[in-house]
Amino acid sequence: MARLYRSVFRFSVSTGAIAAALALNACAPLDQRTFDPSAGRPPKVHVPLPPPAPPAKPPFVQIMAGTPESVWQPDVEKVTRLALQRKPNILFVLTAIVPRDGSPPAQADALAALVQGDERAVAQAMVDAGASGGQIEMDARVEDGAKPHIRVDVR
Repeated sequence: MARLYRSVFRFSVSTGAIAAALALNACAPLDQRTFDPSAGRPPKVHVPLPPPAPPAKPPFVQIMAGTPESVWQPDVEKVTRLALQRKPNILFVLTAIVPRDGSPPAQADALAALVQGDERAVAQAMVDAGASGGQIEMDARVEDGAKPHIRVDVR
């Protein structure tokens, strides 16, 4: 019987060892990625988007090119007087804006016509309302998709 016991014991020990070896091979070993899948990998840097630019300030006055002087002149004189009462050293910035259409010489001709016509008339109406020539700054530029107009900003 002892002989039988030894052979059964050897069989059970060897079977248990084989079963344990198979069980260990079937499982992945525990390491740091068991609990954190991104452990050991280089970090991914998150760069936040810059905040959006603030919206552009609306103009103090805006006059579309070709508007009759009798329509806009009383309003321009009125707002010029009001602005001068609130801030006597105010600066009026007049900007003639034309669309970016055609060739550069055509754009230059359109700017020159707008400056010589409407922008100069707006500046004269402001002087007639009480602003001095030193309080009026004139500028001109070309913008994509813009309609010809005079923009008046204050500082």
